[in-house]
Amino acid sequence: MEHGKPLVFGPQGERGLRLKPGTLALEVVPVGKGGVPLEEILVHDETNRTLAQLLVGLEPPEFPMALGVLYCAPATSYEADVYAQGAGRGLRRKARPGRPRDAAHPRRDVDGRVRPVLLPFLLGLSLLAGDGRWSTAASLPEPIQELSAAVLHGKIYVAGGIDRRGRPTAAAFRYDPAANRWERIADLPAPRHHMPLAVVGDTLYAVGGLAEQSFVPEATLWLYREDHKPLGPAGPASRAARGLRRRNSQRQARRRGRLERRAQADPSDGDL
Repeated sequence: MEHGKPLVFGPQGERGLRLKPGTLALEVVPVGKGGVPLEEILVHDETNRTLAQLLVGLEPPEFPMALGVLYCAPATSYEADVYAQGAGRGLRRKARPGRPRDAAHPRRDVDGRVRPVLLPFLLGLSLLAGDGRWSTAASLPEPIQELSAAVLHGKIYVAGGIDRRGRPTAAAFRYDPAANRWERIADLPAPRHHMPLAVVGDTLYAVGGLAEQSFVPEATLWLYREDHKPLGPAGPASRAARGLRRRNSQRQARRRGRLERRAQADPSDGDL
């Protein structure tokens, strides 16, 4: 890619990139005879951050690999800004230790901008800026995407998501960092994906999410506890069931009380 030139590719430049009508997405179209005119093809602008982000997202084989200067930040270098700040405060500019006095300065464009840098290189610098590092731990028992995670009692829980076949799953897993081991726990009552998990006290909550491959939103609320006590879905139906069991227990207690009082009042009454 070159700044100011159409985004065409192929042995003869017979294909190009343009914005899909009515969207902010790129599409590949034939150019020239039997295709679209060259005027409809995007012209590369290395100062356009939005265009650079679209180009970074291109993945073969549907799209070509974007090579060249994707984005050039129109700003001076950090070193130049520091020197300018020091000059404004009356500080003397000192040469770097070990750098020859006649060494060439970093190349710049004619308008004073820093030399263009490939966007992947900029992204790499942002990753190297931290002090930590990534290492490999035990992998999930099966590949899943679009899932959520939460921490309960020092263990990581994941539930739902989309499996390798592109279908919603009800699978749920628990990871123990101390043992570096995953184990499968009870499945969700139904498959879900894009479902957030939350923890309150000793209970894990699975809230709403999407069902089926058509992304149908759900309003369910499911609970899970490590002691494996069945809590069931939280909702009006479960509250009504608990209320009914409580009322039955109270009626049984009152009946036992009446029978005991009758037996105390008339010990000869055998109809207990």
